[in-house]
Amino acid sequence: MSDNAKRPIKKINKIENSSGRKTSSTKKRTSKPKSQVNNSNKLAFNSSNFSKKFKTVNQNKKSGKSTKKTVRTRKPKNAFEEITFKVSDLYNAKPRLFYWLGVVLASIILSIIMLSCINDVMGINRSHETKTVNIPDNATTNQIIGILDRENLIKNSLFCKMFIGFTNGVTQKSKPTYLSGVYYLSPDMGVEKMLLACMRRKTAKTVRVTIPEGLSLDEIAIKLEKAEVCTSKQFFKTVDEGSFDDFEFIKAMPNKEKRYRTLEGYLYPDTYDFYVADNPTNVINTILKNTKRNWPDDYEKKAKNLGMTMDEVITLASIIQKEAANKAQMDIISSILHNRLNSNKFSLLQCDSTGDYLTKIVKPNIKPIEFTKYQTLYNTYYRKNLPVGPICNPGKDAITAALNPGKTEYYFFNHDNTGKIYLGRNDKEHEENVYKAMVANNANN
Repeated sequence: MSDNAKRPIKKINKIENSSGRKTSSTKKRTSKPKSQVNNSNKLAFNSSNFSKKFKTVNQNKKSGKSTKKTVRTRKPKNAFEEITFKVSDLYNAKPRLFYWLGVVLASIILSIIMLSCINDVMGINRSHETKTVNIPDNATTNQIIGILDRENLIKNSLFCKMFIGFTNGVTQKSKPTYLSGVYYLSPDMGVEKMLLACMRRKTAKTVRVTIPEGLSLDEIAIKLEKAEVCTSKQFFKTVDEGSFDDFEFIKAMPNKEKRYRTLEGYLYPDTYDFYVADNPTNVINTILKNTKRNWPDDYEKKAKNLGMTMDEVITLASIIQKEAANKAQMDIISSILHNRLNSNKFSLLQCDSTGDYLTKIVKPNIKPIEFTKYQTLYNTYYRKNLPVGPICNPGKDAITAALNPGKTEYYFFNHDNTGKIYLGRNDKEHEENVYKAMVANNANN
C-alpha cells in the first residue's frame, strides 16, 4: 500500500458557484477574540453577584406579558428595617392608598391647628387658672399678644396677631391704647377679652368712693371691694407686684422691700369716681396722680428746709394722723415729735399708734415668724427715729402739721378717753399726766 492510502480521507463539500465550477470548503473551528472572552467572563461575574441580592420572577405568562417584579432576598437586620421593607413594598403595591392617607393626615393636622386657633380667640376648652401679667408702658397690641403667648395664655400668637389686626382694621379707626400695670387674666377669657381688659376704658358705669383720712392701705382695699371697684386680693397683688416708678416720689422711696405695703401712706384721702369692676392698676394710678397734685412745690421746699424727704414727711404725718384726737392737736403733736427727732436725749418716739398698726393691720396678714421683723421696722418703742414707712394714709391737715411744727418745750403727750391731751416736758410731768388721765377715765365711767 502506498503512502497515500494510509492518509485519512477528508470530506470535501463541493459547491457549485455561479460559473458552474465546484468549490470545496473545509470546516474549521473558529476561535473567539480574547477580548470578547474576558468581557463575557465579567458579565458572568456581575450577574452572579446581582443574583445574590435579587431574583427575577416572570409573571402573567398567560397574558403573554413579561412583567418583572423585584423581590428582596436579603433579610432585615432589625425590626425597624423590617417595618421599612414592608411599608416600601406596600407603597410599591398600592401608591394611591398612601396618597389618600397623606391627604387625610394633613387634613386632621390642619383641623387641629385651626381648632386651637379658634380656641385662642373664643377661650373654649381653656383653663380657668388666673395668671398675673405685667403690661409695660406704651405697649402695642402685638407686644401684648407676645406677652400672653410667653405666659401660656394663648397657643397661636401669629394667628392671634393676624386675627386682631384684621378685626381692628375693620371695626376701629384708631389703634387701641393700653394701660400699663398688673393684670389678672385666664386662658378661658380668649385673646379679645384679655386685650380689652388691658385697654384704657372710655365709657363704663362708675361709682363714687370716699377715702377718709387715716385709713390703712388694707382698709382702703376692703372699701374698694365693697364698692365693687375691684377685689381686695387683686388690689394687694397689684400693690405688691406692680411697678409705679412713673411717679418720681414712688421711684425715690427707700427700703421698699422692707415695708409691709409699699404704697402705704401714698393713697391720698379724697373722693374718687372709679369704674365698676375696674382694673386695680387704673385705680392706684388715679389715686397716685391725686397724691402728686397734693404735694406742691412749696411742700417740697419746706421739707428740704426741715432736712427731710417727702417719704419722711409722709411717715411723720401718718403718726400725727393716728395720734391726734382732732385737727387742733396736730400742730402740738408735730412739735413734740420734731423735738424728739432732733433730741439726743429722746431718741425713741414711743408712739402707741405704731404698735397698734402692727397688731391690728400687719399681724393678721403675715406669718407669725415675720412679726418680730416688722416690730423692729415699725414699732417706735424699739426703733430709733421714724418707722421704715408710713402707718396709714394721712390727709392734708396732718401733712401740713408735719411740715409746720410749732416751737414748744414739750417731749411727752397722752390722752384720756375723751380725747383730751396732756403735755409734759420731762418724765416727772408725764407720769403726773398719766395719773390725771386715769382719774379722768374713772370719773367718766
